[in-house]
Amino acid sequence: MLTNYREYQQPEAYSAQMLNVLMSAFFLTILRRHEGTARLPRTENFFWKHEFSAIFSYIQMNYAHTSLPEVAARFNYSQRQITRIVRNSTGKNFAQIITQLRM
Repeated sequence: MLTNYREYQQPEAYSAQMLNVLMSAFFLTILRRHEGTARLPRTENFFWKHEFSAIFSYIQMNYAHTSLPEVAARFNYSQRQITRIVRNSTGKNFAQIITQLRM
């Protein structure tokens, strides 16, 4: 986290991209350490499955070049299912998530 703070305080060329990578690594580390114990709220309309974490990790690590058809094929879901998973988990559609990550 100290590296993140330094990057934020003393921006250089490509600082925004570097911060994005550092934060991705940070969240993936947390996910690795707590994936088995994390408890997400369940609603009547949505149930979090273990593989959803892998889907979101993949999107976060490959947002620069991934697409909805690629993610669907990689995880053996239909594009409609991936769209529903993303919408129910984040309240945003796939394109919005990709755009947000790219910014």
